[in-house]
Amino acid sequence: MIKLIYGATLLLLTATALAEETRPTVYDPDPQHLLNRLYTAIATRVEGGERFGVDNVTPFYEPFDDSAQVAALAEELIASKAVLSSLSDLKRALLLHDVWTAFDTAAAFKDRKTLRPLARAVRVLAMDDQSIARLPDNYEAAAKSGAFLRDFNPTNPDRAFLPPDLFDPQGPWVQIGETGTGHPLARMHVDAASARSAFMVFIRCPGGREATLAYLNALNLFRAPFTLSENPIGTRYDPDGKHPVRMDVVRINPQTPQIPAGTIFSLVRQMAVVNDKLQPVMTKITQSVQFRVYKTNDWDFTRDSREAFARSQSPFEITMTRADLLAGRAGGLHRVADDEAFPTLAGIVRLEWTRAQRLKGHVVMPTCPLCHSGSGILSVNTYTARFDRERNLLDRGPSLMPADYPEYQRETTMARKRQRYEWGVLQGLLADD
Repeated sequence: MIKLIYGATLLLLTATALAEETRPTVYDPDPQHLLNRLYTAIATRVEGGERFGVDNVTPFYEPFDDSAQVAALAEELIASKAVLSSLSDLKRALLLHDVWTAFDTAAAFKDRKTLRPLARAVRVLAMDDQSIARLPDNYEAAAKSGAFLRDFNPTNPDRAFLPPDLFDPQGPWVQIGETGTGHPLARMHVDAASARSAFMVFIRCPGGREATLAYLNALNLFRAPFTLSENPIGTRYDPDGKHPVRMDVVRINPQTPQIPAGTIFSLVRQMAVVNDKLQPVMTKITQSVQFRVYKTNDWDFTRDSREAFARSQSPFEITMTRADLLAGRAGGLHRVADDEAFPTLAGIVRLEWTRAQRLKGHVVMPTCPLCHSGSGILSVNTYTARFDRERNLLDRGPSLMPADYPEYQRETTMARKRQRYEWGVLQGLLADD
């Protein structure tokens, strides 16, 4: 019995030592610095002596490893005037976003021990509007850094690219998003990030802006966007087996004007913070950029769409790391490698996975066909509203409307945040404090 206890104790100490050795140095070169200890407690998780989530752009939807430690470190930050006064605007914004994310996680899991300390930490880190406006445009810095190609190169299709004119309102890229809808466009992405980030969709067809607008006009004015399904019977799977069911009898017409070969879609995620009036505010900091290049317009609607994905699309994902952004390296952006794994929106966690498997997540790039495997325009979920239950396609049918007000997606995302449960909890705690 003594040997068993000793062995278990030694295993625990070894795991703890391994975890300590992998404490990240995201906010300071010293791993023992308060900011690194706080970041480690709120953003990373340890399983089997291995630390997961270091500098991930996508946070874990998992309880904290040690709620008491999170609460104590949040209180230590609140009391440390020296640390707070030494923060640059950029470091403060990143830490604020991380602490805000941790608060939302605590609210989701009803972690009462950490809610009030984290709410107070959000308040002491909150920034004035002038400081928020001065935060850098890291996409622009990355595009100018030379670390990426300026455009997709068909002769070198594996090289990552960042077009410097992506946000130019008169440039070849057309932002999507009709005003007046009252909600953001990519709602599944927005809600997965608890509306702490805004998502913007862009399209560029060969031939530039006029060619892109001409395609969108043909797409949006197509007179027959729907057709009846020839075989609406599908299968429902449940614990008792599988059963035939009638699926949607109406589907999007495969004769819809198709995407020209060489068209590129982009999804840009940008970060929000909390200002000193305790309101959510957008920044210019880009957290991730996804590109999907459509290589062909030779669509075969009878072929398995996932098999056709590699033939028809080239996906790229570029994400931010805090350490690189704070160090001024390529705007903090780097291409996600083909074998890089971390939690993703597209990846569905399997019930049989262990906690370590959940924390490690998916190899990211192979998950693209899970959501974007349709043929041509049918793979564009912004058009089909495949995951958008709030959007009524029977009103005017599917569409990709050019944005007439580029700020609309950012503003409606902040409005959506103010309507969420965890935002109400934050406001209530700070009002009572």
